[in-house]
Amino acid sequence: MTTSMLDEKLSILIRETLDDTGGRTYSNASPDIIVRKNKFDEEDLAKIFTKTYSQDISLESDDSGTMYLYVRFKNMSDQPLTNFYIHLYRNHLGLSNRPSDWSDSEMYTKAKTAAHIEYLGAGKIGATPAFVYQKGTGAHPNCFVAVATREAKPDYASISDAAKYIQWVNKNNVAARNVRVIPGQSGIYTATVYLDNPSMEQKRWMLLKVNIEGKTPSGINYGVRQPALGINERRTYIKGDSAASLIACDFLMEPGTQYPFDIWFEASEKDRSLIKCTSRFYSIYEGNANPVLNQYLVDLHTGLAIPDGAENLSGTSACGYLLGCCYFKGSDVR
Repeated sequence: MTTSMLDEKLSILIRETLDDTGGRTYSNASPDIIVRKNKFDEEDLAKIFTKTYSQDISLESDDSGTMYLYVRFKNMSDQPLTNFYIHLYRNHLGLSNRPSDWSDSEMYTKAKTAAHIEYLGAGKIGATPAFVYQKGTGAHPNCFVAVATREAKPDYASISDAAKYIQWVNKNNVAARNVRVIPGQSGIYTATVYLDNPSMEQKRWMLLKVNIEGKTPSGINYGVRQPALGINERRTYIKGDSAASLIACDFLMEPGTQYPFDIWFEASEKDRSLIKCTSRFYSIYEGNANPVLNQYLVDLHTGLAIPDGAENLSGTSACGYLLGCCYFKGSDVR
């Protein structure tokens, strides 16, 4: 027998605002419904959402394709909670106060289900796996509703009028969020850099190091892709993390070859100019060899080498022969 959604008591808090501690708040701006264009690694979710609990790390959405949503929640009781569900709905009609308008538009995780939470310790913060929205699965939503409940398939029939809706939506375990939609624009900023093997005779092992610098907001995803070399690395930077979170990948390049690398990071419009994504390219030493390599710096905007450029950092280091250093900010990308 299902419990009336009006009567159910579950000590889970999904906040409406960052300073919501469980009071009667109804703002449709939940920082615990988190929209991203790129997924977080699932093994990092607990760390990310705990460290960033005082922040709203959601990004602007767009209508270009897939987006991922997470629900963050907290056990407000002094006892562990087991076996409950987090449901997320697309309120595609906007701020409708009739659950019958949107309760059939439930979003699901990769497992095609709501998020089932087996255990959450007293006072602990939890996070769902990513709920997946894909373009073509209905009108682009501008509002989401998150609900924590004991019910695998909640029945919202008891919320039959506006007064009952307000009573229900003010409960700790319910929150909503309006999403800012940017037509045709993404929160992922990408620049393409080109790396050459300067030798026309020898294969060379190369090293690429990518990291985030500057006053970055919490929970920044960034990465590097080069499909032909099998490179698709991603990291999450959290404010206060050490530089050990940088990406370092090595690969073998044939003589005289050149490959493009997509370097990207994900950030809000507000924060994109504060973040600098830096890439360094090396030729790894082989034995005692000390090859004479061409000095160059790749210009991110033209893709061309700049011999003896002002920022040319060619020289030796512990990693090998440093061929160049490139960087970009979100505000550099057109």
